[in-house]
Amino acid sequence: MIRFLASKRHKYLHQSSLHQRDELNHVDSQLWFANNPGKNDSRPSSNSAFVELKSISPGQAAYLIYVSFRRVVSSEGKNAESEFPAKRYGNLTFQGIREMAGNLHEFTDANFEDDVLKSSEPVLVDFWAPWCGPCRMLMPTIEELAEEFAGKVKIGKVNTDDNQKTAAAYGITSIPTVMLFKDGEMVDKVVGAPPKAHFEKMLGTAVG
Repeated sequence: MIRFLASKRHKYLHQSSLHQRDELNHVDSQLWFANNPGKNDSRPSSNSAFVELKSISPGQAAYLIYVSFRRVVSSEGKNAESEFPAKRYGNLTFQGIREMAGNLHEFTDANFEDDVLKSSEPVLVDFWAPWCGPCRMLMPTIEELAEEFAGKVKIGKVNTDDNQKTAAAYGITSIPTVMLFKDGEMVDKVVGAPPKAHFEKMLGTAVG
């Protein structure tokens, strides 16, 4: 699936506007960083690098595409659904890309109060950034937890680069930082990337 998305991106790059190329390059950067968690240097400039993406899961790729595209389009006051270049991703709709991302939510400055603090179920929030190596290493664990606890715990991510108000409100100075919220209050917090079992115990206590 990753090879498919990357090849579609390459095929339609030359047909894109300058704005679309900027958006694609942003997505490509996130895909490359997510696929190379041990590398903190600049990504390769060659388009061929993205055709060889392998280790990142389809869900992670879809999440990055969804978040990146919505971020860029929303910043211009446009509607992501209508602006989404479906052809580039094999005629997948914007909603289709979001559904591929599975149960991972995107939390932002705009929706944090409603989607996290006012949630009727516990919420696990991963504060991260695309350039952060440990954050990228933690991403598969967060994705797996979102699947395992679907319907019991809402699990999502806050990009601290794009949502500095929320990050500052919770004193985020190191990432990844993962916080568990229940009834509008933070009840647990982890800094770093501990084993999956640590989060399973944390979430098990929250829903038990």
